[in-house]
Amino acid sequence: KQWYQRRVVITAGDHTDFYCQQNTIGGATCQQTPEHSCYSLQCQGTGNKTGTYIPCDGATNRCGLDADGSTPLCINDARGSGVDCNTSASYYCGYNGTQLKDAICIYSEEYDCFDNICTGALAFNESTIGCNQNTHHCAVNITGYPLCINATNGTSGAGVFCKGHFSCKQDKETGVASCKTSHGLLPLYIVIGIIAVVVVAGIVVWFVRKRMGGADDRQSLLNRETGY
Repeated sequence: KQWYQRRVVITAGDHTDFYCQQNTIGGATCQQTPEHSCYSLQCQGTGNKTGTYIPCDGATNRCGLDADGSTPLCINDARGSGVDCNTSASYYCGYNGTQLKDAICIYSEEYDCFDNICTGALAFNESTIGCNQNTHHCAVNITGYPLCINATNGTSGAGVFCKGHFSCKQDKETGVASCKTSHGLLPLYIVIGIIAVVVVAGIVVWFVRKRMGGADDRQSLLNRETGY
C-alpha cells in the first residue's frame, strides 16, 4: 500500500488563517491563527535575546524565532497574537507596559473631561501630538509614533469623571484632563445678600437717628420761645 503526500505551495500573503509546522516526529500540522480585535505590534526574543524586540504587525504577520532559537523573527505567512474585544461596545486598542507586545482592549467612557494630547511609545515615547479625545482617540503606528484617530464610530479617548460644579482643565505638557471644581454662584449670592442687609439696616438706623435728632431740635427751639 502506497501513501502519497500532496504538496501545496502557498506564497506569503495568500492566507492568514493558519501556518504550517512540523510536530516532534516531522509530521506536518496546521497552526490556526484566528482573527482578533487587537494585535501585537512587536515580537520578543527568548533566552539571552529576551530584551530584543522587533516591529511586527500581528494583523498580517506572526512572530517566530531564528535558527538559534532566541532571535525574534517577523514572519509574513499568517496572523499573529492578539486579543478579542467586546465588539458590541465602543473600543480601541492599547498596550500593556512600555512595549507594544501585549495588546489590550480599551473601552470608551462618557467622561466629563477629556485629554487633549497623544504620546508615542518606544523611540517616540517623548513625542506628542494634539488630539481632542472627546471626538478622537490615541493610537500608535508600528514604530510607536503617536496617532490621533477620528472616532467615526463614536469611540472617544481618555478622560476623567467629575462631580458637582466644575470646569475642565488639561495639563499643558501631558494633556491629561482634570476637573477644576467650582462652587457655583450660590456663595456669591449669599455674600451679596448679607451686604444688602447690612446696607439697608444702616440706612434705617441713619434715618431713625436723623428723625430723632430733628425732633430734639424742634423741642429745644420751642422751649426757648416759650421760656420753659
